[in-house]
Amino acid sequence: MSDEEQNVRDIVRAYERQRKQRYRQRVRDNEDYIDRYNIKYKKDSPLSGTSGSTEAFDRFWLAYPKRKGTNPKHPARLKFFRAVKSGTDPEAMIAAAKAYASDLARERKEQTEYVCMAVTWLNQRRWEDYEQQETNVYNAEEFLRKKKEWEERRLAEKRARGIKV
Repeated sequence: MSDEEQNVRDIVRAYERQRKQRYRQRVRDNEDYIDRYNIKYKKDSPLSGTSGSTEAFDRFWLAYPKRKGTNPKHPARLKFFRAVKSGTDPEAMIAAAKAYASDLARERKEQTEYVCMAVTWLNQRRWEDYEQQETNVYNAEEFLRKKKEWEERRLAEKRARGIKV
């Protein structure tokens, strides 16, 4: 390795070290600011008044399928609380997350990069897709019941006409 290459590497290392130190200092300053002024969440914050929703979010997080790669929990928590605050039933979101996990397991896609990030899933309100599927299942059951009634009626009409069945 030449002296020039070594000098470049030393400069890059020094720059990275300084950059990390500046970042750590900003984090410490921010924490000091929060402590000094005793900052609490605002009244309209998505985290205010969510003590019951915290337990629901923990259950949602356990039910949501794991993915390969990043899946940030804090932004997902914020979106979950906002959805609950806007009137969405947390149990419906948890049930939809379980259904999403079972769909991925059936397709053998769990723990891959094809699993949607939780914050994206919540932001796009994908739990509503699974509510629709439940409705479709009910409609399929109703269709099968009506089909059976129709076939029975058809057989009864054939018998009434004297056609052998």
